[in-house]
Order: sequence, then C-alpha cells, then structure tokens
Amino acid sequence: ASPVKSSSMLQSMKSLGTKAAAAALDWLGSNEATNILNDSTASMEFELRLAERVLASIDWSNYAARSATVWTKHQRPLPSDAKSPARLAEARSAGLEALDCGLLRLAALRFSECIRHAQPGSSDLAVAFANRSLVFKRLGCYAEAIADAEAALRLPYGDERAGKLTGRIADCQKRMSVSKSSSVSQPAAASQSLLRDFNPQLPHASAKVQLALADESRGRCLLTLEDVDVGDLLVSEPAFSAILLSNLRDSHCSACLAPCQRLLPCSDCSVVGFCSETCRDNDPVHRVECGWLAGWLDSAFNASIGRLAFATVIAAGGPVSVAQAVAKAKNFKDFESVFGSAGDYQSVLALVAGERQRESRDLAQRVAVACQMALLLSVESESNSQLDVAAPLVAALLRHLMLVPCNAHDVTALSAPPSRLTTSSSTDNGSSVDISALTIRDIGSAVYPTASLINHSCDPNVSRVTCPGLRLEIRALRPIAKGEELLDNYGWHWAVHPKQQRQESLAAQYLFDCDCVACTNEWPLYDGLLALEPRWIDAIAKDDKSEVEGADKNNLDDVANFVVDPTIKAEVESTVGVVAEFVSSFSTSAPLLANELNSRFEARLLSLIRLLQRRVRRPHRWFNDAEECVKMVWSARGCLDTGGTD
Repeated sequence: ASPVKSSSMLQSMKSLGTKAAAAALDWLGSNEATNILNDSTASMEFELRLAERVLASIDWSNYAARSATVWTKHQRPLPSDAKSPARLAEARSAGLEALDCGLLRLAALRFSECIRHAQPGSSDLAVAFANRSLVFKRLGCYAEAIADAEAALRLPYGDERAGKLTGRIADCQKRMSVSKSSSVSQPAAASQSLLRDFNPQLPHASAKVQLALADESRGRCLLTLEDVDVGDLLVSEPAFSAILLSNLRDSHCSACLAPCQRLLPCSDCSVVGFCSETCRDNDPVHRVECGWLAGWLDSAFNASIGRLAFATVIAAGGPVSVAQAVAKAKNFKDFESVFGSAGDYQSVLALVAGERQRESRDLAQRVAVACQMALLLSVESESNSQLDVAAPLVAALLRHLMLVPCNAHDVTALSAPPSRLTTSSSTDNGSSVDISALTIRDIGSAVYPTASLINHSCDPNVSRVTCPGLRLEIRALRPIAKGEELLDNYGWHWAVHPKQQRQESLAAQYLFDCDCVACTNEWPLYDGLLALEPRWIDAIAKDDKSEVEGADKNNLDDVANFVVDPTIKAEVESTVGVVAEFVSSFSTSAPLLANELNSRFEARLLSLIRLLQRRVRRPHRWFNDAEECVKMVWSARGCLDTGGTD
C-alpha cells in the first residue's frame, strides 16, 4: 500500500467525521429532534431521522461515489496494519534472544509476530515457521511443532536445511508415540449444557423465566415464573457478534477467540492470527476490517465499543440486510414483542440504547463514527452509496455505538498460567492446577440480546460463564423465589468496590443510579465482613424475646446477643467447615477438569448455599466464599485459557 494514498484515505475519513458531527449538532438542536426524543414509542425513528438529515447535509451519495473510486482494495492496508520487513526483523531478533535465554513462550510469541509480518509464500515465512517449530518442540507441543515444520517445508526453505525439519518431524512423532503410550487419558470436554425447558417467548431462556417491565426507570427485566434452585440454568445463548481484545491478538484466534499457540497469519495484514484455515477463510468481520484495524478501528471509538458495533452490523448480514431490519424495527411500537418473534437481529435493535440520557456532543461524536464506518463498508458494497441503504446503515451503527456500552458482555475464560498446569499421574483425570493460580479473565466482548435483558445488582443472584463456541450460560447463584427478578452484576460488586465508586461507574457507563439492597443498606466491603458474626434468621435478641412473641422476627433491628438454636448453628458451622476442607484439598492436587470431582465439589457448595439462604442473613463472608467457589467450578466447565507468558 502506498503510504501517501493510505494517509489521504485516513484524512478523508476524518473530514467526513467532522462534517457529520457538525450536521448532527445542528439537527439535535431542532424542534424535530426534541419531539422525536420525547416520543417514547418512536423506536428507531430518532436514529433513522438523524442519519437521514446528516447524510443529506454532507451530500453522502457523491461522497461515497467519489470515495469508492479511490479506496480500492489494492490501496489497503494502512501502514500500521501492513506487513513490515523492519518489524519482521525486529521480531526475529527478539525471538532468537528469548530462545537463547530459555524464555520459550515469549520466543513463540515473537516468532508468531514474524509469521504475521512475512509475505505469503516467502522464504521469510518459511524461516518463521521453522523457528516456531523448534520452540514448540522444546515446549513439548509436538503436534504444533510438526505442523509448523510441515508448513515451512511447503515454502522455499532451502533443500540444505530441509533435512533438519524432516528429522525434527520424525523425532516429534516418536516422542508423541511414547507420550501417548505412557500418559493418562485426557477427559473429553464438558458437554454443552442445554436448557431442559424451551421458552417460546425467549428462545434462549428457560421456561422458568418471563420478560416483564420492572418499572419506568428500570425498564424490561426477567422474572421467575416458579421457584428457582441454586445452580439452575436460566439462559443459554450464542453470541450474536463478538470481538477479541486487541492485547490478545498474539495468543488468541481473532475469529473464534480460542487460545492458540500456533496462530496462522492473515494473508493481507500483520494484525491478526487464526487458529485454523477454517477460521481464517470464513471470518466475515475481518474480511471487511482487514487493513483498517490497527490504523483506524482500534482507535475510532473506544476500541472495543466501535469494533463490536461494526462487527454486529456485519453479523446481521451487511448493509442491505441491516436496512431491511431497520425498516421492520420502525414498525415495532411494542419492542417487548420482538424477542422470540422477529429474529435475533431485531432483538439486538430492541435493546435499550439510552439516547435520551446522552448529551448532544456525545451523540454527534457517535454519528460521526457511524458515518465513517458506513463509508468503510461502502468499499465492499456499491449499494451503500444509495441513501435508502446508507441511512438505515448509519442509523443501525449509531444505535449499536449507543447500546454496546450498556448491553455488551465480557467474554471470559478461566485463566491458568501455563507454568502452573501440571499432569496428574495418580488419577485418570488429566491436567491439574493450583486453584489459587486461577483467575477469571476477560478475553473479548460480545452481544447477547437475551442476557442483556437482566438488570444489575451489586449483589447479583445469577452468574455468567462463557462456554466453548462463545455460548453464554447464566445460572442461579442462590435460590430465587417465584416472582423475583433475575439480577446480574455489571462489573461493580459490593464486596470489592466501595459504594461511591460503584455508583459513579454505573451512572457513567450504564446511565442509571443503583438502588440495590447493597447500596441502600450500605453493606461493607468483604474485608469488613471478616469480624462480623453471623446474623441468624431464626434468632431473637435476648432483650426483645419477651416482647416479640408472634412478631415478624426478620424485622428486628437489634442484632446484638442473639439467641439461636444450637442445632442450627452447629449444622451451618459444620457444613462450612467441611466445604472449607474440600476447598483446601481441591486447591492442592485436584485435577482442574476432573468432571467427577468437580461435580462433587459443586454439590457440596450448592448444599451450603441453600443452607445459608435458610439460616443466615446477608451479608456474611460465608455467602461470598461459597458463591465465588461455585463460580470457579462453573467456569472450569467453560473456556480454559492458558494463553500468554508466565
């Protein structure tokens, strides 16, 4: 790509954004805009009218037509996305240095960088594959070592050096045979949990829940139709769209987000890698963003927000499909009917975007980026220059730029540093890990329309787990009575974050003031619970006992000198102790993916949570400890991430 032409293209994008923002500000100050914003039944009328006014003001048709003749595919990528011989040389030098120092995983990352920057079919690419093959062999990753060596041999590597690679392949095959004959069998991946009961109103939710309106300020919510037990699966939903965090491109597939040591390069840019040829050849998002990712999209609008909004439009089928969906959305006066009747993308468009709570300058900035993204998509489709397609496309992009911060979910994985993983020789359950080394790690962002209907609480009663294939599972974190609302946590938990921080952060990102039980009752942080004695549900204060015969004991204010049935106290403390011992044994030697042991651990934790729910008032550290442990158990069935260096 010509740096001059690339720079000119980027300047054109910036110019378009400036014009669009100015036009948006003009219209947002009009009576027409005010009237539409005040109409609660307008559905997508606001976004569509704003897009039409802005595109007419900047003469979109001529702008898009001129740009389409200049921004041809051979003029991409931008310099920051292009394959660079200089970056390749730097990465090769760094990889060899890391290899000499025994930093094998760092060496693998650097040689992967070489692979991304090498030109397709070149000797540089062959050398990069050969170097990474050597690292994989030393790491004991023999299958990966063989695959990279074979990839190098298919390229111009040189006959005089090919003998080393064929010898390495034979040696790795021999080691794999020995390893297979002596190692224990690995467990099959946990089978995908499926909903046992189908909900016709919400196809990805359990029949135990229903869509309802909480109140005018809280909007839609999910309520239970019957009593729900702790551990019950309430939502099982595939991602509508998803993106990988940019800092994980060295270690994860950009298409499916799976951790992968042996990433395959994109043929046209140096930014991303893929776990397989299937992912590389069938990723519709990168087909459009290629060449523009690091140079523009990563910084276009809060990186993850902009990229996920962009990916959502592509996942919906592209500009023409989006225009048709927006036309349908205009006719929905009751968005409650969209879920389960109009398809997944209608469900995305129906999510709350918070346009009425946003300032004009904020909206104008998002309009500018939406127009720029629409123009980028016009490179791929000539139809985008037509206003009847471009306006709905800009409207949809604008809506996604507003709703993603309020509705997108983190894609998470149970993260175990590679050096903390061991192989168990005493069981048939495979890999083991010290549970103290585990963390739940964010690896990306995704749109899950059904899950987005669940409102926030700083004391949630459900928990989310990302499963293989980017399927999101939501389970009850404690027993939930019939008619109660499902409550998720949006990243700000009462036991970890002070109330003021929670309130400010939730208001800034999600545009609401939290009034959950933890905020209302000023619950202390977890450290403040360590010295707190349990408050028993069936206990009565000594000095009130004679006065409250027949009264509602749950409403007593006096929490001092409680009298509790010794049998109840002994039952709870004994169960807490047994689970604590189990946690200790689990953390020192238990296989991480041992399904039988995992299930036994889960059963004990669920029993403890049921018991605590009946006997002890929240907050108490016993609840926190049990809930965090069971979340780890559920996460162990989801995605395991061993990517990165130690």
